[in-house]
Amino acid sequence: MHKKTEWVTRTLKKKGKCVACWREFAPGDTVVTPIRDDVLHTNATYCPRGLEHIDNMTDYRNYLREHKKITDVDEVEMLATKWLIHRTKKGYESIVDIKIVTKENKEAYKSAMDYKITQKQKELNKFLEKHKVERQKLIDELVDLEDKKESI
Repeated sequence: MHKKTEWVTRTLKKKGKCVACWREFAPGDTVVTPIRDDVLHTNATYCPRGLEHIDNMTDYRNYLREHKKITDVDEVEMLATKWLIHRTKKGYESIVDIKIVTKENKEAYKSAMDYKITQKQKELNKFLEKHKVERQKLIDELVDLEDKKESI
């Protein structure tokens, strides 16, 4: 099981983007990064405190037009759809929040469920392996005690 996640604010040395909302950051920008089990996850960057994540398609379209300077309407729509699929896969956007369900949305949902199943299987395997090792240690200790008992 994971310990409590801690968060650290750091300055980027190279460009990056928020894994939750795809907002892009330049070198020198401040971001927030998680620390899990005493490991700093430098590739998992998030928006800094005080800056809200982009949490709907309209805001993401505006972000693309205003900050990324993309004027082509078709490109904006394509990128916004990819953003929505990403949000659905990662579990930030629920299928209920989506107004029009496309083939890509269904595939993204299935992919998200596959990912969650894989994560739970990994967690179960770690649990079983940990207990297998502990069980073997106890058996070895028991055998050692039996040997000591017989040696007297």
